[in-house]
Amino acid sequence: MPTRRDVLGAGAVALASASLGGCGSAGRDEYATVAAAIWRHSPGLPETVTGVLAELVRYATLAPSTYNSQCWRFVATRESITILPDPTRRSPAVDPDDHHLHVSLGCAAENIVQSAAAIGLGSVVETGPAPGDGITVRLQLATPARSLMADAIPLRQTTRAAYDGKPVPAAELSRLERIARGPGVTPVFATGAVQKRRLLELAAAASREWRADAAKLAELKRWTRFDEATALATRDGLAPGPAGRAALPPALGSALFGLLAASDRQLDQLVTRVRSSAGLLAFVAAVDDRAHWVEVGRAFQRFALLSTALGIRHDWVNAPTEQPALRPRLGMELGEPAGRPSLLLRFGYGPARPKALRRILTPELTGLPPAGSELAERLAPPTN
Repeated sequence: MPTRRDVLGAGAVALASASLGGCGSAGRDEYATVAAAIWRHSPGLPETVTGVLAELVRYATLAPSTYNSQCWRFVATRESITILPDPTRRSPAVDPDDHHLHVSLGCAAENIVQSAAAIGLGSVVETGPAPGDGITVRLQLATPARSLMADAIPLRQTTRAAYDGKPVPAAELSRLERIARGPGVTPVFATGAVQKRRLLELAAAASREWRADAAKLAELKRWTRFDEATALATRDGLAPGPAGRAALPPALGSALFGLLAASDRQLDQLVTRVRSSAGLLAFVAAVDDRAHWVEVGRAFQRFALLSTALGIRHDWVNAPTEQPALRPRLGMELGEPAGRPSLLLRFGYGPARPKALRRILTPELTGLPPAGSELAERLAPPTN
């Protein structure tokens, strides 16, 4: 007799086949074109300060965020960019204390730091005293210093696929461990079979609890884009290609969402993907406050960019960090019982996926500089 899992699996395959036949390649082609225009390096250095600030903001938006919600907005002055939380893009079910939101702001700030350094702007990052103050990146003239991390910004992606199981060389792991440290942030790598198995068991238990939570599933559904056309219209959320699933007509996808999201196949997929990975990595904040959450985001982003430059993929295994009852157990497993386990991800070698889209955001400008300012002159393209 067919089991519930068999029925769900057969139904998903049939629906996927129908959706691929019905949607055609036009939507996917347009999606790929738009994504390529987003995930690129600047063709040249803008001649004005306004143009430079806008490009730095564009690089900032290539950072990851929960559900690809892009929970930020930007205010720029002559010599600074402030990244503010966007309260309309919060994820209160999965992130009630805005921890993940501030991690994402930290990721965006690190993208500004790295891309600014490449064009000759040093930076200092400051977290404001109140939640609504956001993060300010103060810019100053410096010697241009390109880096592997800056070059990797348009290449980074969250890769939801099985990896090839090959280990990362020890020298590269050591290099990644150094870059992933930050003030009050400890990276914990798990590459041994026993620790990976124990963390997978915890992740599986957390995933079951996560998917039994109606509020979390409703929030996930809100940010799920069932086809490319919807993703192109919103330029946010979880599109089919990056999420590793086939497109469905929105009405059908919405109707079937609860059944498919809660199916045992989701857990099977988690187990397969973790087992195929070279290892797991957790980021632990020494203090559970906004300033340390921001530093977690910056540390993670440095890891993500350097690992991308080294050909290493990554993907989230965050359910244990999002279940408060299981978080202390995760801290014990990591050997860091006193801190807050902030992020858990897997890494390894695997295929590329389609890129997630981003909204076009321009910073709100205050105190616009005159055209002939020192900063504008220094940022103009060199003449031969």
